[in-house]
Amino acid sequence: MSVTVGKKQFLWSFHYFRAFAILNIVFIHTWRFPPKTEYLQSAQLVDTIRDMLFHGSTIYFLFISGFLFHYLSNKFSIRKYYVAKLKNVVAPYAFISVFLIFAEDFTGVKANIPWFQYFYKIPEQLIKGTASFQFWYIPFIVLVFAMSPIFLRLKERDFIRWAPLIFLLPVLGTRTQVYITLGQLVYFLPVYLWGVFVSIRYEVFIREVKRYLVALILLALITSVVLLFVDHDFQYFGMFSPRESLVYLQKMSITFLILYVSRDIKNNKYWVLDVIAKISFALYFLHVIFDRHLKKIYFIVSEHLPAWGQLPVSVLYVFFLLIVNSLFCFGVKNLLGNRSRYFIGY
Repeated sequence: MSVTVGKKQFLWSFHYFRAFAILNIVFIHTWRFPPKTEYLQSAQLVDTIRDMLFHGSTIYFLFISGFLFHYLSNKFSIRKYYVAKLKNVVAPYAFISVFLIFAEDFTGVKANIPWFQYFYKIPEQLIKGTASFQFWYIPFIVLVFAMSPIFLRLKERDFIRWAPLIFLLPVLGTRTQVYITLGQLVYFLPVYLWGVFVSIRYEVFIREVKRYLVALILLALITSVVLLFVDHDFQYFGMFSPRESLVYLQKMSITFLILYVSRDIKNNKYWVLDVIAKISFALYFLHVIFDRHLKKIYFIVSEHLPAWGQLPVSVLYVFFLLIVNSLFCFGVKNLLGNRSRYFIGY
């Protein structure tokens, strides 16, 4: 696939979109009511709204990755590409995963095992992404990164011709949650290729979004409303999940709408989003770890709150977690400088 030679303009729209993506992921993993208040209707409502709004937000990250892969592929060097992924993705993932494996075993959270079993346990958890539940994404995206240079070798006209057929595959709803399977690849790889496709035809894409703007708004609204009434544990028909099909259509329509609305942003207008975008990968790695400990404080505080106070405090807790996690990232960055990216991804 041909690429444009020369320095590319920094796209603030995608930068802010990255911040939006990580905020969605943090909310799906950490926004909840305490266990003792699950009987409240507001708690059930939060669960329903959280899943409708934020489940499947990995789609945003994959789309951004695909777009930036092609957009920044001028003077592409396969060696530099793989080395960069090893340093910026694999290294912090491996470091934090190994830390969690040893920390959990040696602090008594899990039963201790003979030391020699770590020779099996560490590689297994790194390959499967099971050291923390959100880590499934890293082995998966590493597989996608490994395949990506192949896409640059395709003829652009052939890619544009056949890619739309590939984009229909996620409608089958073959996502397998946090397990890396062929169904997972069928569901998520087309999202990455959507990003590549939009990078190739960005101006045409924006014109087409404008043309079908009302249809996209209706699609986002209709799928969102339907998802409110679809059971989170809806049974699959074989490998097919109608719920995941709806999530794909919802998230892709929202993606197109956000990129259209933010298309004219040419400079840094929103410093908070700028900061969140810069540390987004570190937030992805660390937010669940911080939640494991901070939620204990949140649960204690919530015990003294009236029912009407649970909802605002549940939202405030997520932002409190984001602030604490961000300050930790800045502290590590200040201590280690650029080497911090090898440990926490920032």
